[in-house]
Amino acid sequence: MTIETDQVCFGYGRQPAISDVSLKLNSGVFYGILGPNGCGKTTLVDLLIRHRTPDAGIIFYQGKPLAKYSRKQIARRFALVPQQYSVNFPFTSRQVVMMGRYPHLGRFAFPELILDEATSNLDISHAISLFSLAHKRVINEGKTVIAVMQDINLAALFCQYLILMKSGRVVSHGPCDQVLTETTIQSVFQVKAKVYEDTYANARQVVFNRSSHVP
Repeated sequence: MTIETDQVCFGYGRQPAISDVSLKLNSGVFYGILGPNGCGKTTLVDLLIRHRTPDAGIIFYQGKPLAKYSRKQIARRFALVPQQYSVNFPFTSRQVVMMGRYPHLGRFAFPELILDEATSNLDISHAISLFSLAHKRVINEGKTVIAVMQDINLAALFCQYLILMKSGRVVSHGPCDQVLTETTIQSVFQVKAKVYEDTYANARQVVFNRSSHVP
């Protein structure tokens, strides 16, 4: 799977939400999207799965404009786990799962899994379990996972590639050990932090103190 965005812009009325985003997302990579509240993370995800259409720029999937794919074709290729979801009808769990299989009838394949703050209502045990499952799909099956995350340390633990956003723009993106720096964190989140290589986690981690906030 390859997704490319070329100078993509989107706004809600006159309020810009995404500005000039150009990225290339390749197969077999666990991507993490990080940034302050309201920076455009969820809007970017909505654009990548065609829940929304760019006001300017273009998105390609496998070298073909995303707009050229039918809704059914997109549903076969992508799965979205949103931050909040509820079913207000008396369906069983099996019936709900089978509804999600509709686009795959006659073509059973595990889709690329997009997580939009999917662990926001989970405790740490279940969050690690979910990300571990997604990580195994990436490593063992070559799937692509794009996860909007709030926890920087969980992102550093599981993601191979980070995309940091601020005010609707991508301000830094690349391998975790290149992007996750003290300077970048302060620029994006307005907090001071210490970044170090943690031997227990076997990953780069971030710590703060009580006076971390930068006015």
